[in-house]
Amino acid sequence: MLARHADFPKRIATLAHFALEHPDDIAFGTVASIAKAAQVSPSALVRFGQFFGYSGFSDLQSVFQQAGRTRIVAKATSHVALKIGPACGHWNAIQETVEACRMSIDVMGETIPLTDMRAASGMLSTADSIFILAGKDALPFASFFHRRLVEMSIRAILLTDMASATDILALARRGDAAVILETAPVSSALAAHVVAIKELQLPIVCMTDTPLSPTAALASVRFDLAGAGRDALSRVTAGLVLGNALANGIRASLQTP
Repeated sequence: MLARHADFPKRIATLAHFALEHPDDIAFGTVASIAKAAQVSPSALVRFGQFFGYSGFSDLQSVFQQAGRTRIVAKATSHVALKIGPACGHWNAIQETVEACRMSIDVMGETIPLTDMRAASGMLSTADSIFILAGKDALPFASFFHRRLVEMSIRAILLTDMASATDILALARRGDAAVILETAPVSSALAAHVVAIKELQLPIVCMTDTPLSPTAALASVRFDLAGAGRDALSRVTAGLVLGNALANGIRASLQTP
């Protein structure tokens, strides 16, 4: 879906967005309930499965079911672990928070390809300046990533006000690079800046929690945060971990002879 979404027909694109935003609904819902939630006809689900090479929707649904069962087992295991220990409300609250962060980190470790991390680190390590564009909800991990780069004496410019970013991005030149940190919904202003950066032929690294983001589709390397969890804490945790790993990768690239 990620590889082909730019060429999807409108109805297929609608269902692809729904499937990636609500994988458990696709996995365990009925054709009628899924069609109603996605606001399409039941026959559209059959065509959806066939579009990806399956005989129908049920074969495609089985893929989502397998992934959904894995998530359920992981959650059940963590809930059992939380019951071991003192029966104290405050203790459970902190343990649940720690467990949510741990699960986000585990997902990051399992889903981020090492080749992508190396590619992103390599292209950013050779940049003269790195422009960091961040949406409002991405500010916590964008600020952290910016600070890591500054600590390594890398020229990094953090842009969070998309209205005033135009004048600063006008200073971008060949040899620079951009890092985009976005969360849904992606603002039209941020998307327009990414298009302008792409026209300058600058390398773009994107961290996104929107699987079918048109902005991320323009990136040289993209990292998906969606699998780490949909709540704010999981998203921020994943963003911090990924930003720190990317900064460490840049540092390693700079130290390699």
